[in-house]
Amino acid sequence: MTDELGSLLEAIYDAALDDEVLATLPGRIARFVGGNSCVIQRHDADGGCELLSFNHFGAELAAEYTRHFADSDPWVHALSRYSSGAAISVDRYLSRSEYMSSFGYNEFARKNRLDLIHCIGTVSPLPGQAVVGLAIHRGLHQAAFDVAEEQKLQALLPHIRRLLTLRARIAMADRKADTTDAMFAQLPVAILLLQADARVLYASPQAAALLARGDGLAWGPGGRIRAERQSDHEALRAAVARAASRRGGGALQVQRSSGARALQLVIAPFTPGDAKTSRGALILVVDPAAQAADLADTLIALFGLSKGEARVAAALAEGMTLPMIAARNGVRLSTVQTQLKRALEKTGTRRQGELIALVSRAPRLR
Repeated sequence: MTDELGSLLEAIYDAALDDEVLATLPGRIARFVGGNSCVIQRHDADGGCELLSFNHFGAELAAEYTRHFADSDPWVHALSRYSSGAAISVDRYLSRSEYMSSFGYNEFARKNRLDLIHCIGTVSPLPGQAVVGLAIHRGLHQAAFDVAEEQKLQALLPHIRRLLTLRARIAMADRKADTTDAMFAQLPVAILLLQADARVLYASPQAAALLARGDGLAWGPGGRIRAERQSDHEALRAAVARAASRRGGGALQVQRSSGARALQLVIAPFTPGDAKTSRGALILVVDPAAQAADLADTLIALFGLSKGEARVAAALAEGMTLPMIAARNGVRLSTVQTQLKRALEKTGTRRQGELIALVSRAPRLR
């Protein structure tokens, strides 16, 4: 038993990071205690239920259970009332006749020909006002679980609770990371966090796409970033090193082999979290060509500009001249001059430079 318990405990902790191992746990737990099947489920404070792992039925029946039967499961009710975090045999608290006359048994277990008659398990609290329910089952022609089998399950419970607590915290961290990515994906700048040697710690979705294209900035050896031109690369590495050493940072333009306008970079010191020794650099990357269309929509909403007026204002902020804007939009120079005049009036600015400064400060999303 000692070898079997040790192997099972190793699998329990492996399951914290390995979904495939988690999927095998119910069968192993059931065999260790002497049951046929096992279900591990999570109940949230809002009434939601999720089957974290199971081995007696497929995903379709699992979904049916969580949608229609989790709230009326007589075993869950008995465990919630009597287990108090300890392993108990439900047969001592819920008679067979009561169980077999329940809605959950008749409409789920019996209807789907699941031989689930005896149960041993527990309901225990998890972080975040959630609880975990663990149940092991036997069939009609088997005996109820006894005290020795309760003790075997009890020996596993602290480890199973730690497993589920770890997974809950990892899931929370994953949700935060997904939320961060989704938020940064709406910003008009690409964001990079680097170590002092230019190794990437984090790349926002736009930054990852930019590095993958390799136009101006690209992935280098060892997960570091590099600029295409050697002079730009040396300037970038120097700025990152300055930022990491808390001696400043800087701003620079990185030329692109595609001929598109140079990327604009701002580099600043960055210390992650509570780290006292690990320092790096935060880089904001602006692609001027990619911002014009998004900026025009923002100007329309903020100042009531027409599409033509907004295109002119955004193009000026992009660094274009009036003749260049007329040529790009296929209109006369006089038309662009009229649109500029109206844009000045609507934004309350008097000169072209004031308009460019106002537009450059306008908040925007992608």
